[in-house]
Amino acid sequence: MNPGEPDPDFNCSNDKNGEYEQYCKNMLVHNIKEPGLLFNNKNREIIYNPEQYGRIINDIFDNNRIKEFKEKKENFPLRPHVGDVWQRIAWKKLRESLNRDPRLFIIEFFPYHSTSGFAFPKDLPSNAYRNELIKQAIDKEKLIIIMRQANKWYNIKEDDLGEKLKNYPNKISLSCKGRIWLTPGNFVLPSNMSLDDVLKKF
Repeated sequence: MNPGEPDPDFNCSNDKNGEYEQYCKNMLVHNIKEPGLLFNNKNREIIYNPEQYGRIINDIFDNNRIKEFKEKKENFPLRPHVGDVWQRIAWKKLRESLNRDPRLFIIEFFPYHSTSGFAFPKDLPSNAYRNELIKQAIDKEKLIIIMRQANKWYNIKEDDLGEKLKNYPNKISLSCKGRIWLTPGNFVLPSNMSLDDVLKKF
């Protein structure tokens, strides 16, 4: 529901070599093999380098440099998008339980609230893409986590998708929706699933 903190450096004006545009296109056709989008503070440009990306992400988390990363970005000549770092904070405990990064695909409900008060149209062409991703997840019996605002998801009218999602058995929610951490202690499990069952799905 919430797009999180924006990162003004990741935009088209800093996309001198077209890395950002190509990355976005690849993401839309599910052709991203591994993350690797970085902002070069020195040259004020976006680059794609999975190897460096992995080292920087590991440095931030292994050495607990999260606060330093968020408050003093100049300390990171090459840095990842703050949104990705936020997501990794949200699943940190889950990662520790699995001893690896969880396999996640995140779908945000749009339009979400806007701090500027701008009212987005309710019926956007991208909604069909969002709905198709949810349909595929249901068809493939993937684990679905409703993080917040469940009623908005359950009210999707197209092909009765909201009703199907509401009655989908392979679904969990979070007990604390104000702090949407993906931690085993924050999972609300249905009667047909144990915590071990859920963790195997990541």
